[in-house]
Amino acid sequence: MAINTFNLLARKAAEKSEDLALSLLSQRQEQVDIDVQTAGQIGDLNKQMATINARFARESAARDALQIRRETNRKVASIKAGFAAAGVVSTEGSAFLAQVDQIIEGAREEQKILDRADIDARNSEIEVQKINLEQSFRELKAANIKQQDLLSTQAELETTAGKLNLF
Repeated sequence: MAINTFNLLARKAAEKSEDLALSLLSQRQEQVDIDVQTAGQIGDLNKQMATINARFARESAARDALQIRRETNRKVASIKAGFAAAGVVSTEGSAFLAQVDQIIEGAREEQKILDRADIDARNSEIEVQKINLEQSFRELKAANIKQQDLLSTQAELETTAGKLNLF
């Protein structure tokens, strides 16, 4: 009789242990899901910011390049006006070369601005790709954690069931 009572108590304790193990597993998996979801939301915000930064870099550079072009046109016009006031023909010789030099210098400056913006924008786009990879990695890691938890809980339950069969 004492053995039957002991077996009954052991089985009830094992059932409570199983319930607790399953409850803890469920809580752990919910927390993993919340962590992945939160990280995903943060990643989405970071991707939006990186995309905005890329667009801003290009738009800002376009404005800056346009400003350089306008300044270059003003400088060339000033050079032409100076030569015209002095009675020098500005379409030939050193007068013409002075204008060409100014145009080339302005074009180089304009291209540097555009190239710098393109590099900044590409860096932002790479950041978006990096965030995508990090999110995928987190999701895989979470799936792995869940699988390991399931296997661990299954092993614990099998061990508990095995012990109960000894009685």
